[in-house]
Amino acid sequence: MIELRDRLFDALNDKEKRDNLDSLCDKVIKNHSFERKFTKEERIEHQAEVSDLTVQIEDAEDQIKDLTKPLREEIKHLKKLRKRTMGEIKLGANLVQEDVYLFQEEKTLTAHVYDQFGNRISVRPLTPEEKQKVMKMVPIEAKDGTND
Repeated sequence: MIELRDRLFDALNDKEKRDNLDSLCDKVIKNHSFERKFTKEERIEHQAEVSDLTVQIEDAEDQIKDLTKPLREEIKHLKKLRKRTMGEIKLGANLVQEDVYLFQEEKTLTAHVYDQFGNRISVRPLTPEEKQKVMKMVPIEAKDGTND
């Protein structure tokens, strides 16, 4: 009978240990799961593996950032367009920048602004500068009351 303690066959190499364990045990249990403590060398190897994996992960994350940057920018642009379009839908109109046509009405002293399709887009009072120009255009009546 063998004395059972924490470690058996310390003086033997690994193959001799396995041979003795196999020949002296009562039963070999196949594929048994258990936690085996690391040796100092195994701990160092595992720590080095973690460091290597961390570097690989960081490199892959940097690649993801580089690859997705154009897509993120495109998404940002598309969201901006969507927001503007939703605002236009809410208003029932959209903001355009094009030539418009201003007409000044002398009788009411108002300015009427039309788009390229002839639709009036706004009416406002004449500015003081515009009023001066309108006044210059109005013919001065003769003192005798005739327009000749």
